[in-house]
Amino acid sequence: MNGTNPPSFTIVGEQRRENGSTCGMDNLVKQPKYWRDRAKATRAKAKQLRYDPREMRRMLRVAEEYDKLANRCGEWRANSSERRADPYE
Repeated sequence: MNGTNPPSFTIVGEQRRENGSTCGMDNLVKQPKYWRDRAKATRAKAKQLRYDPREMRRMLRVAEEYDKLANRCGEWRANSSERRADPYE
């Protein structure tokens, strides 16, 4: 090494909050919007595969799974906030 600082890098999926702290991928995947955005992007890719119906169906199934993850994530967040609000649990 020649004494220079190593190159800096940004972790994929990292977001910066208003207070300057970071919200890593762990918190990002807990957001329903993350999964809905992935489903939308996957459907857009599926439309480009019209020439290959088998691959298009495969991509659409993946998008459906992303929607299911978004729904489960939303349910999990709702349940976890209910538990925090109930002091007796």
